[in-house]
Amino acid sequence: MATKVSLENNILKLDNGVKIEYLNASWCSMVFTPTTVSIIDEGKITTGFAYKIPFTDFQDGAGTPINTETTIATYLSDKIG
Repeated sequence: MATKVSLENNILKLDNGVKIEYLNASWCSMVFTPTTVSIIDEGKITTGFAYKIPFTDFQDGAGTPINTETTIATYLSDKIG
């Protein structure tokens, strides 16, 4: 299931079509595996909150697929942290 990731003011919006998560973008970081990106809410790190998105499901806010580590990192670079 595709997950749209967008920025609204300082809120990072993760919308998988079923549930929408709203995160404080300044508290988020990203961690990559060979096939996924995990967006971690550092403000909730004690509860272990990480939103794992497979590269094949990652989309920008307009619904355009972004499916490599480099392009996802570039897309998120001005939105989180």
